[in-house]
Amino acid sequence: VWFYYTHRLFHHKHLYGRFHKWHHKYKAPIGLCALYFHPLEMLIQGGTLFFGPMLMRSHITVVFAIAFVGMVAIITHHSGYEVPGDTLPGLAGSMA
Repeated sequence: VWFYYTHRLFHHKHLYGRFHKWHHKYKAPIGLCALYFHPLEMLIQGGTLFFGPMLMRSHITVVFAIAFVGMVAIITHHSGYEVPGDTLPGLAGSMA
């Protein structure tokens, strides 16, 4: 939920050009380009992968595992391929 609404917020006309346009610079569906974004956007949106587990005082291995699954899901979603389960929020799918 946090990711969805902050992503929508970054599409606002006052924020898009300054922060979020970096993410849309590449038009080709290249998975790794999903991780290309402004540092402020990384803190606000990417923080969803880290802040929850850190607030819950999860073991560092759990934090890395959640971050890994999240990044794989984001890269998969931006790859340009139809991947089964990609439209299922959570469940190792993307945030689509």
